[in-house]
Amino acid sequence: MASGTSLALRYIWRNTVESTWDAMLVEAMELAMAAAMAYGITKSASMVEVAQTALKAHMKLCRAADGQDDPPDTLGDFPLMQSRFGGAFRYGPGR
Repeated sequence: MASGTSLALRYIWRNTVESTWDAMLVEAMELAMAAAMAYGITKSASMVEVAQTALKAHMKLCRAADGQDDPPDTLGDFPLMQSRFGGAFRYGPGR
């Protein structure tokens, strides 16, 4: 239930067409499958660790790239914010 005149929604789409996936997602899936199959194929715990380390490093890159896609939300110009910051609260390029 929502009260107000507008409601912000985020649409999530289940994309099952792999040919349309982003290159970073494809690489993440490859690394995840390699980590999942590493022990079954090689019988080596160190290979599992290497694969999981590669996956974790790639996921950090993915999160960093995703964080740069959308600009952060601004708080707006509210009287409470102006009083909190000494009456001269500004954000953006002129800050």
